[in-house]
Amino acid sequence: MTAAVRFLADVRDGLRSRPGRTAIAFTGVAIGLFALTLTVGVLRGFQERARRLTAELGAHAAALLQAPAAGDSERASETPLARRHLEALRAAAPDAVWSGLDARAAEGPDGRHSFWLVRTDEHLARARNWTLVDGRFLDAVDVRDGAAHAVATEAALRLFGWRPGDLVAIGDRILRLVGTVSGGDAPSEPAAGIVGASAPAVFVPWTTALRGTGGPGSDRIDALHLAADSEAGLRRAIGIAQRVLAAPDLAPADATWVTPESLLRGLRRWRTGVIWGTGLLAGLCLLLGGSSLMGLLLSDVRNRMPEIGLRLSLGARPPDIAVLFLAEAVLVTALAAAAALLAAWPVLGMLSRQTAIPFDLRGLSVPVVLGAALLLGAAFSYVPARLAARTSASEALRND
Repeated sequence: MTAAVRFLADVRDGLRSRPGRTAIAFTGVAIGLFALTLTVGVLRGFQERARRLTAELGAHAAALLQAPAAGDSERASETPLARRHLEALRAAAPDAVWSGLDARAAEGPDGRHSFWLVRTDEHLARARNWTLVDGRFLDAVDVRDGAAHAVATEAALRLFGWRPGDLVAIGDRILRLVGTVSGGDAPSEPAAGIVGASAPAVFVPWTTALRGTGGPGSDRIDALHLAADSEAGLRRAIGIAQRVLAAPDLAPADATWVTPESLLRGLRRWRTGVIWGTGLLAGLCLLLGGSSLMGLLLSDVRNRMPEIGLRLSLGARPPDIAVLFLAEAVLVTALAAAAALLAAWPVLGMLSRQTAIPFDLRGLSVPVVLGAALLLGAAFSYVPARLAARTSASEALRND
């Protein structure tokens, strides 16, 4: 039997000789690490949510959204967003990419699923930083002539079984799919009223006559999108737009700028509250669990004095005694971490489905919990291990 195998057997036997106290320490540490796992999962979930929200809007991008009119009536005395706003902004800030859209929910050809029917211009894909997967996006000729062309998202193609080049029935028209766009890994559910390229959507020129869209003469815009080549360029373009739209004849009613910062501001406040709550709970549970572990080891030192004296008299060095107690503590915390992670996976899955709090245990989450467990074991075993190592053989044997 090698020295390593004998050492592991000693550690195992030391823990098995006190099953009750070991179980108490294991349970306390496992509860603390379970709370820590929840905290790490929440933190990672908020980080992922922030990344996905930013991806949905686009890099160096912003949107101007207008709240819908109250009731079923059109805005009469208010100023709705319209194409004239878009043209005024393009003229005032030509270095940025500007686009507008009018999005309405439409029933799919299968009669079971719906999609976003979006009337827009040729600049939308650039303003949203979308990836062209197949074919092309709408161009200036399509918009000028009101062509019976359409571009669909990959989600729409998967949902309805379409392929680029197909003739599809949209409303009362037959349109040809000339391209496919992808929104990457952005969320499938639009945030803050923004239609993403990962949602089922079909984009048509806003000059195309389609039933239920207000017709080619409709000037309506639900959202105005902006993209710049840098963060500074985006701030400059928004500043110009705010000055232009401050004019009495252009000021849109109930219009709000949506930027990556505004999307993340509320998320950060929510994250701070949740992290503080779960973090304090995790810290308290870890402190209680670590205290139980230290109490177990201190009791072990007192009860195992004859064993310590015998080991020292047979040639064991003080560091060997310290490592024995350290290994016992680390083994308890490592097993507790494994139990906490196994218990956290189904709990986090259930909470993510039933609450709005995001959870994510991918990436570095598991190593963080395991590393915390090892540090916990080392920290709370330091005093007992040092006490055992400083005991002399004669003193230990006198306690027999």
